[in-house]
Amino acid sequence: MIATWRADGAVERLCTGWPTFDEASRGGFVLGKLGFLLGAPNAGKTAVAASLADRWLRQGVAVGVLCVDEDAGDFLTRLAVMCGVSLDDAEKRSAATLATVEAALASLPLKLYGPEWTIQAAAADLHAWMQSRGITRGAFFADSVQTITCDAALDATSLRTFVGANIKALAGAAARHRLAVLATGEIPRAAYDAGRGDDTRAGKETGSIEFAAKAQLVLRRAKKDDALIHVSVPKLKRGTKDETAFCLRFDRSTHSLIEDDGGVAALATVSEIALAAARKRILELTTKRDDLGTPTKIAAAVGGKRQAVFVAAKAMIASGELVFVAGTYRSTEAVS
Repeated sequence: MIATWRADGAVERLCTGWPTFDEASRGGFVLGKLGFLLGAPNAGKTAVAASLADRWLRQGVAVGVLCVDEDAGDFLTRLAVMCGVSLDDAEKRSAATLATVEAALASLPLKLYGPEWTIQAAAADLHAWMQSRGITRGAFFADSVQTITCDAALDATSLRTFVGANIKALAGAAARHRLAVLATGEIPRAAYDAGRGDDTRAGKETGSIEFAAKAQLVLRRAKKDDALIHVSVPKLKRGTKDETAFCLRFDRSTHSLIEDDGGVAALATVSEIALAAARKRILELTTKRDDLGTPTKIAAAVGGKRQAVFVAAKAMIASGELVFVAGTYRSTEAVS
């Protein structure tokens, strides 16, 4: 194992831009490990996957997506909207719109795989493609664990064994190719509503997902605000805590997702002058220190009005002004 660690190098994580999750997970999803995005139909699972894919692609991370629940064309439409094309224009597909989408996406390290691909074949293809281009960080999305397939699942006689085989193949692909693997999955009807038991069991019905997951996220739309997604994280291995929870705000016009933790109320108690001063101190400090791995650590290091610093830090992370690199936050400008 020591020889393996020496060959692999340091553990790396892919930051999500969601401050609560990034802090709890010590920096995001781990390369070489398996995570799940679970929820009822229309809970926002694929939207979250597309948002993460877009973020990581623009950081130079190779992304492969095994599209079965949602076909490759629909997934690409999500990415087109995120690059500034309206949904109507993306569906009309005029020559000008297609040229815009191509210019925005063609250079990104993206591979889309259809239902004819197995988990093993798609992950191996992505890894070989990364090696041919000298890309060292990669993420693999599978949508969804109930509809994708692997070599062993072809002989499955029940949904439970089918999903179990897929989970084993996903975990194997993550470890073998050192990819951050994220699979979407449906939860049983009994888990549709929050507060009806332990969310760890939301993956129990089909394939014992909770045993394989290094990070298990359960998504639910807010009943009175369908743009708000409640996220519980009942399992988080190697994190600063075993579980956490937060909310994401979905903007349909841009297909973007940012953390919504009552930020409007928090901002109301902090003046614009205090926020501007905090932002300036944060930018200065991130050029000098390499131990600023969470908003809490940033606030403690900066000092002064800690609430202003904490709110400013979370806003800068959510907007992409700060990025997580080698265990600490740096300004995007400094990294580029």
